[in-house]
Amino acid sequence: MYVGERPLIRYCESLGQVKVKSLPKCKAGEVSVELILFVDQNENLIISAVDSQNRNELPVEFNFFEIYETVGKQMALEAEKFRDE
Repeated sequence: MYVGERPLIRYCESLGQVKVKSLPKCKAGEVSVELILFVDQNENLIISAVDSQNRNELPVEFNFFEIYETVGKQMALEAEKFRDE
């Protein structure tokens, strides 16, 4: 997961790595997953994943990098605040 507004991802900051587990075995491109990111009132980042075909929730593992604690929470909150604009 990256944060930043630069056109190339290599110039953005990496907050961590998201791993969706227990994906159904299919050919490449046949699985569609909806990844949901939410910042709650306590500034906690909540990540969930749903199989788009059968709507089953999938287990998610997220490993934060150190930068998330300083930059990521603030930027995620600002993104949520201005989401509708």
